[in-house]
Amino acid sequence: MAFEVEWTEPVIKDLETIAGYIDREWSCALGDKFVDELIERVKVLAKQPFMGMASTRYPSIRSIKISKHNRLYYRIEEEKLVLLNIFDLRQHPAKNKHG
Repeated sequence: MAFEVEWTEPVIKDLETIAGYIDREWSCALGDKFVDELIERVKVLAKQPFMGMASTRYPSIRSIKISKHNRLYYRIEEEKLVLLNIFDLRQHPAKNKHG
């Protein structure tokens, strides 16, 4: 049984920002590909929610790498995955509020 997935406002905003950047700098096709790959990763995650790595600072928060430069942070609440944010790994680690 797959967990229900909750897309929070911060993760939606992060996704729009990243996809928009990819669209502008490379192509709409690559931006769409990024979104499609994220959705597929979330579908797998909904079936296997504990596959992500636990945060060292916040053990209740887990993460999975979704691309070379991005990591998705989420929390498990009963039978639900709450997607928290997408962090660009090229940023300074101190900016990562969930890591």
